[in-house]
Amino acid sequence: MDEVTSKLDSENAVKIRNILYSLPVTILEVAHNIDYQQVEQFKVKQFKLTKDSLKIIS
Repeated sequence: MDEVTSKLDSENAVKIRNILYSLPVTILEVAHNIDYQQVEQFKVKQFKLTKDSLKIIS
């Protein structure tokens, strides 16, 4: 998903991500706006892509 919640207010973005993160599937999301409470709650793995590497952040 590419910036799936970019045009949403924060309340609706949280609702959408709660649904997505609860699904029994692997999701790859590209995002600039990250809710770190949700990252912790759902144990989301974060990666940072640079021109030289792909690094695990959490």
